[in-house]
Amino acid sequence: MGDCHRPRCRNTFTQNIFKYLTGTIMATQQFETPFSDTLYGQTIEKESEFKTNYSLVFQVAEDSPFSRTYNPGLFQQNTSLAQEEFVSLLAELNNREFAETLFDLAHEFESHLEEEVKIEFFDGESQIVKSKFKKYIDPVVTETHAMIDKVSDFFTENQFSEASETEFELYLQNLEFEHIRFSPAQEQFLGKVFDKVKSVAKKGIELAKKGVNAVGKILPIQQVLEKIKGLVRPLLERILKFSIGKLPKNLQPHAQNLAKKFLKLEFEVYEFEGTDDLEAIQYEFDVQMTQYLFGGRHSSNELVTFEFEYFDEHATSPQVSKNDGESLHLAKSKLIQGLQSLEPDGDPTQLIENFLPVAIAALHPAIKIAINIAGRQRVIAFLADILAKLIRNYVPESVTKPLASSIIDLGMGAIGFEVHEQNRADLGYEAIVNTLEQTVRDLNLDSIQIDNENLASAFLESFEKAASENFPPKYIKEELRSEKTNGLWVAMPRSTPRKRYKKFSRVFDVVIPPRNLAVIKTFRGLPLANFLTDKYGIETNKPIKAKVHLYELLNGGRLDHISNAENIPGLNKSQPKSWVQLLPLTREASTIIFGEPTLGREVSPDDIRSRYQNEDGKRFYFLELEEAKLRIPAVNRSSHRHINSSIYSSITESRSADVQAVIDFIKAEIKFNYFFSEEDAKRIVEKLNKNDFTGTALSIRNSFKKVFEKMLKGNISSKVKIVHESIPELYLNYRDVQQEDFVGLANLVESAGQSLIRKIIEQIVEVLSQKAYHGVLEYFKTRAKEFKEAQAQPQDGVTLRVTWSNIVGLSTFRQVISTMLAKGPFGSLADLSVPQFRNPTIKIFPGKKFE
Repeated sequence: MGDCHRPRCRNTFTQNIFKYLTGTIMATQQFETPFSDTLYGQTIEKESEFKTNYSLVFQVAEDSPFSRTYNPGLFQQNTSLAQEEFVSLLAELNNREFAETLFDLAHEFESHLEEEVKIEFFDGESQIVKSKFKKYIDPVVTETHAMIDKVSDFFTENQFSEASETEFELYLQNLEFEHIRFSPAQEQFLGKVFDKVKSVAKKGIELAKKGVNAVGKILPIQQVLEKIKGLVRPLLERILKFSIGKLPKNLQPHAQNLAKKFLKLEFEVYEFEGTDDLEAIQYEFDVQMTQYLFGGRHSSNELVTFEFEYFDEHATSPQVSKNDGESLHLAKSKLIQGLQSLEPDGDPTQLIENFLPVAIAALHPAIKIAINIAGRQRVIAFLADILAKLIRNYVPESVTKPLASSIIDLGMGAIGFEVHEQNRADLGYEAIVNTLEQTVRDLNLDSIQIDNENLASAFLESFEKAASENFPPKYIKEELRSEKTNGLWVAMPRSTPRKRYKKFSRVFDVVIPPRNLAVIKTFRGLPLANFLTDKYGIETNKPIKAKVHLYELLNGGRLDHISNAENIPGLNKSQPKSWVQLLPLTREASTIIFGEPTLGREVSPDDIRSRYQNEDGKRFYFLELEEAKLRIPAVNRSSHRHINSSIYSSITESRSADVQAVIDFIKAEIKFNYFFSEEDAKRIVEKLNKNDFTGTALSIRNSFKKVFEKMLKGNISSKVKIVHESIPELYLNYRDVQQEDFVGLANLVESAGQSLIRKIIEQIVEVLSQKAYHGVLEYFKTRAKEFKEAQAQPQDGVTLRVTWSNIVGLSTFRQVISTMLAKGPFGSLADLSVPQFRNPTIKIFPGKKFE
């Protein structure tokens, strides 16, 4: 209960809310509260009975009318060369490290702002904030424009159609830049944009050589580069909107629809709640650049530019965020003040009625839309009536002040309350409001069959859990105490009005044995043992002692908000990238570490595929390790040369093992990229230097079987990049989210097609994972010297790339996928055979080099 935040959970509620009609269905009923019979401050009075009237109309879904007959003769390949090249460039531009760079820029700017003006950063309309942000990005915009001009200069003296790609590459390698001292994040941004501009220009040369008739009307590359300059400032301004929570929540589908227009694919305006805002920013930027190259002289590129710059300012879709997080913060403050002002026997119903619409808009937009259609006031009044009766006895100050004292007693050591908070009732009212907020947030919408009784039951169940986490245990019935650890969750930071996260009031002293370190999973499914070795250089063949701090994100919160506000050894604003040490507190991890599963959250692999996903309710833990320090290797990641030959300091922590697959249906090529962390690579080289080939083989097997294969197979949606003219989204997780958000009979066939496409990708990954493993073993028998040379380079870690080219039979799967996504007839695929995979080629690269 309370762990379902994904869009598919919202669908059930969205559909069922439409079933509300006026009438009577619910009998008079008394609800039991989760609180114990002892009320510290006064005696509890039994709740009065209450009634509410609604009716329910049942809707029965019909069977799909679509044929499932498979006819191989219907597969046709109508893709143009321009569509193929469009998707290929889009895939080449996509680099998830670019999204990380955008995050670093946002974090860096917020940190500077707090230090310079000493204000809490959430007011994006503040002239001070806007002025500081302009000062921060102006030099970056200027230098990025200058960089693009230098690239464009090559084509002043070289005819576009006659330009040599080799000459152009040599020209780029010799380019040198001279600019003011940038921060590491600014420098990395400049380098990442430089890489994208190079890719666009190279693709332009390639297309020019293929002939205009083959690809359509392409713009002269100098005009394309000039247009790209116009995207830089709007791109950076997206970072400010990301920081203050004003990014359009349907940004990703908006960009995908732009791509689908060019590819002549069907598209819908999906109701999409993006959690990958930074990846959406990158995707939109990539689509715009690609469209500039392919748009032609008479295309709507000017309109496209306008949409990029002003889409979020003028959009009217209900999915566009209007800074709901900030509204929620203000609504909570107003509710606390209202409760404080109530007379001892006052009724809080109206206050809660005012609060609920704001909470629902911020925490469950899908419910907001449905409620607006079904009858907002009736639903809100019904829910407010329930919640008011549940908290009424805890509103009087005679009760709330002892409640606040109990909270302070429990959290004084871990939380560090402000002096002004002691001997006041404020914390008690805050606990009540936090409980109401969490009640709304943690509704298990997938389980609600809407009628009054079920809706009330769902709210009561959510309220019970929320109360048990926000009230001291002695206030809760023993059987309902979710954490039998004498603690509660307190909103943080205490020094500012806006709360970004919660912290558990108790710090745990734990000892984790090696066998548990190997099975506790962190982000991407990486074992905790690998994380500790890679990030700190800790040997994990003996038990690890640590103090464990627990956190939970609130609406609008991010992991770096936690690290900026905390002040404990290793996790504080003076430690660069300290937020990367926060690990997902899953039920599995909580059970293994504490023997208490309810401290953690139930998550899917997709929920923890990246630490850049920020969603309220997610929980994390930090291991405070004695004498351990996060390692940040001195690696130049700027990717371009400077006239003064200065080396910019790195802001990227030592990386852990990672894997990526790229299935390019257009080129009939598949690549598996395996990244060995610096520690893993060192261990392999040490064994090679001792001629310990058995030990080398064992290390490689451990990396493949215990890390790479599990990580890849467990994250198919996000770890496999798909280059296919019918999948401009590039990753299945974007298509999965869209499918979950859009319901109806017309999508039944697409849903079946989605499932089959996933099975095709899973089958290919399963087969090639084994072939790649054996290929790598053979590689080390004859070419181990190359690996040792790559590990000796200053870059962090080593990437090993396994490539299968000219795959016979992959084109058939390409056609099958096109037919499925076009909603064409399909059926049994039993006659399709696995493509023929010949021996792969293997290359080694210093550092992490994914595509």
